[in-house]
Amino acid sequence: MANITSIRSFLKDTQAGLDLLLSLTDEQLESREKFGDMKNMLLTEREAADRLVTEIREWHLDHVTGFGFKAKKRHLEEALENFEMERSSDLFAKPTSTYTPAGEGETYTPLVAAIRAAEAEEGKIRIEGKTYTPLLSRTPLMDAMRAAAESEADGNVDAAPLDEPEERVPTLAEVIAAPIDDREEEEVQPPLLVDLFAENVEPCDDEEPDPAARATSLYDSIRRLDLRKTATAALEDADIRNLGQLISQTPDYLLSLPQFGTASLDDVVEGLKALGLDWPNGERAKEATSDAQEILRRNSAYARAYYRKHRKKILKQQSDYRRDVRNKLQKLEDISNEGGDQ
Repeated sequence: MANITSIRSFLKDTQAGLDLLLSLTDEQLESREKFGDMKNMLLTEREAADRLVTEIREWHLDHVTGFGFKAKKRHLEEALENFEMERSSDLFAKPTSTYTPAGEGETYTPLVAAIRAAEAEEGKIRIEGKTYTPLLSRTPLMDAMRAAAESEADGNVDAAPLDEPEERVPTLAEVIAAPIDDREEEEVQPPLLVDLFAENVEPCDDEEPDPAARATSLYDSIRRLDLRKTATAALEDADIRNLGQLISQTPDYLLSLPQFGTASLDDVVEGLKALGLDWPNGERAKEATSDAQEILRRNSAYARAYYRKHRKKILKQQSDYRRDVRNKLQKLEDISNEGGDQ
């Protein structure tokens, strides 16, 4: 029973194959034969190439033969010669110049020539190395696109584009209602954003702002007090350059500075009061003085701790410095003695 079923399926497949062969035309049968020959040629050529690659890999790359350089070269020449001999047989697509398609300045082998001929029979077109199947049906959109392309090629600029809609002719009612609509739009038009801002903006005066109105900082320069040049120079010579350093000092210390008298002290007091600083009796002055003392105390503590930690290093540096000074003095003394002897 199984044999009968297999025979029936075989006959059915055979009948289907015969029906397919009978339905093919002579051109299709010929093209199938050509493609079969092409496939056989390609398979044969691939087998020869595989053999060549295998020989090169085994005899020359894997180093298992023990040949010298000359023997390897001779074996490689023999393998290449055998490959060329196989390619010269009728089973391969031999290079030739007998087939040159019309309109193309290229020369093909019989294998490629057969492929090109089969494509030409099926109506395919080759453009820049690619194969295209032309459309056999035409649509209105294709006709319009072709007409637009032809008009652009002819230089016809007046031709209307495809996607632009046609202008609609206004009706009489629309023509009459147009002025009324424009008038309504003018009446209901909201105010511009610039006008709204212009109403709320107050006119500004060109007066310069008062420098004293700015927030006072202890890091501001003493030049903000507008003191006399001699007073400013005296404070800067004493390394008093900002307001914090100024109010941390006592009036007696300032009067002890050269070129700084009672008039300069009065100018300092008035300038500080204008900036909101009550010196020398104000809280800000006391805070600045206490801050300066705290900073001095911390710096002293840090210096003592650093000296205790790096005492040996510091002593060595001092010893080296004293030795260098002694050596320099000794050299100078020797030079002076040599000059005196001469």
